[in-house]
Amino acid sequence: MPVILPPAAWRAWLGEEGEGPDELLALLLPYPAELMRAYAVGQRVGNVKNNDPALLQTSGAGGVIRCSVSRTADQHSTRSLM
Repeated sequence: MPVILPPAAWRAWLGEEGEGPDELLALLLPYPAELMRAYAVGQRVGNVKNNDPALLQTSGAGGVIRCSVSRTADQHSTRSLM
């Protein structure tokens, strides 16, 4: 699973501040769901052969999709789009 870091942690994560393993592990926290945004995109996004500016446009109704992320009992992330 990729990690999302706030800009304040970038330098430490990239090794520019000499942080040790314990300090770096402490950065691996869930990113606040209220700061995330999801957008509807076209099916062309899923094909690596496509690489053009049109891929950045939203599809359908457009706009932000509300998304909630929660942890299940076995600590796997689940996502539901609303």
